[in-house]
Order: sequence, then C-alpha cells, then structure tokens
Amino acid sequence: RPYLRTRGRNWTYEEVSASADAAGAGLLELGLGRGERIIIATSDRPEFVFTFWGAIKAGLVPVPVAQGLSVDDYRFMVTDSEAGAVVCDSATARAVVPSMKGMQAHVLLINDHTPPGVRSWAEVCGAPSTLAPAPTTREDIALWLYTSGTTGFPKGVMISHGALISTARNFLQAERLHESDEIMAYLPMAWIGDSFFSMAVAFLSGCTVNCPEDASTVRH
Repeated sequence: RPYLRTRGRNWTYEEVSASADAAGAGLLELGLGRGERIIIATSDRPEFVFTFWGAIKAGLVPVPVAQGLSVDDYRFMVTDSEAGAVVCDSATARAVVPSMKGMQAHVLLINDHTPPGVRSWAEVCGAPSTLAPAPTTREDIALWLYTSGTTGFPKGVMISHGALISTARNFLQAERLHESDEIMAYLPMAWIGDSFFSMAVAFLSGCTVNCPEDASTVRH
C-alpha cells in the first residue's frame, strides 16, 4: 500500500522502509553515535521522511526545524543541540550552509551539485542497506522539536520513544483512521502536528499521506 504520495510518485510502505534503512545506515557510516542529533532542515519531501524514520531506527535523534530561518537561527540550533549532522535542500541551503562555517557537524545537501565542504545526501543516505533497529527503550529520546522562540531563544523539547508512540496511538483512537483513508500533510512536517499526525499516526494506521512537495504556495 502507498504510505507517501507526492506530486511525482507514490511511495509504498515497503519503499519508505527500505529508504529509511538506507538513510539510517548512511548516517551511522558517518561515525554518528547512538543518541546523536540530526538536524533536518528541508522542505516537505520524501527525503525528510526517510531521514526522520531512518535516524530513529538507527538510534539517532532527528531534530526537524522550520524553513525560512536565518543563518543565526540555524547556527544556534545546531550549536544548542550539538548536532552531528545537518540535512538541507535547495530551499534552505542558502542559510544552512553559511551557518555551518567553522562547525564540526556533517552537512548533507539534497541536490546533485554540492559546494565544498558539503556532501550529497544521496551519496551518504541513498545506497540500499539493511539496518537493524537500535535497542532503544521507551525512555530514550526519539526526537527533538524546537519551540518558536517568541519569548527568547528557541528551546529544544525532547520527546521520548514512549511519548511518540502513546501520542500517536491517542490520535489514532480519536480520529479512527483506517488503512483505506488518506490524509493531507497541510502543515510543515517540522511542526509538532505533522511530525506526529502525518508520519507517526499514518504509519500506525496504515493509511496514505499526501505530501505536496515544497508546498509553501499552498500554505500561504
């Protein structure tokens, strides 16, 4: 069954699972250790989903962040989270790449052409690989989400594996979704609503997520 539907194609659950394995294995090959944070600063796209699930399965901690932030914003979040890698695309690279000057984190760009010091996401995370689930527990941290920072610097909120699953199950029970249903990812995937609803809840229910890639024009 399709899990992810974009303007270009449908991605089945099996394909998303395989792509997540490839992404998680590639991140581990960079030398990243269990619990290390991975900033995901991209538009809504399949690679966002692959990196998100791949990192979690590998025992890493995805940190989805919003588009449209400044160089200083991205630099703060990378420094604050002590991220080991940052994934960006053409929608965010103009701010992300300069923010990484002098930083030790790996920068992966979803693009065929990468500037010096930046690696291709496809080169690192696109090779078919098998990935055994990391031995994480319900108490281990599954992901970080940053607050908006309206009253000061953004604050990283740490969400455990147990909280992620319990919240997704509560959503599923309330919405009564079935595998024949389809949902629209109308909010940015970096936001709490879509991180839970369009990905975790959909995955538990077996339904299909419609993701208009780089749909900023739709949202405005």
